Amino acid sequence: MDDLVAAGYSVLTRSAEAGADAFMKQRRSLFLFFQGHPEYDADTLLLEYRRDIGRYLRRERETYPTAPRGCFDGPVLQGVQMLRLLAAQHRDEATLAAFPLALATNHDENTWRETAAALYRNWLHYLAVHSTRVTAG
Repeated sequence: MDDLVAAGYSVLTRSAEAGADAFMKQRRSLFLFFQGHPEYDADTLLLEYRRDIGRYLRRERETYPTAPRGCFDGPVLQGVQMLRLLAAQHRDEATLAAFPLALATNHDENTWRETAAALYRNWLHYLAVHSTRVTAG
């Protein structure tokens, strides 16, 4: 985070585990950066994780992808853990059929949509107000 501040960025949110989460820099325009994806649906991260597992199984990457922390729980977490064990024994694309996709998409809940919508609404409002000042001045 110190490097971001030294480079002129303002850190908006941070966590002890991940560091800077959202940060910005004002130049002629406002640059806003997110480490996460508040625009994602509940199953988007799961689909990206599945894509990365497929890359491992097709030998497009050497290491098995690490599961995103805190995103899967209960039966979904058990399913992805079992898939990892299965993939270690059978490294081929057919193993991907064991991915608990149906279980996850039926179980996931998007608890952040309202917050994400407010974030984007506020950002767009800021841009609208700022662009009005620039064109009026």
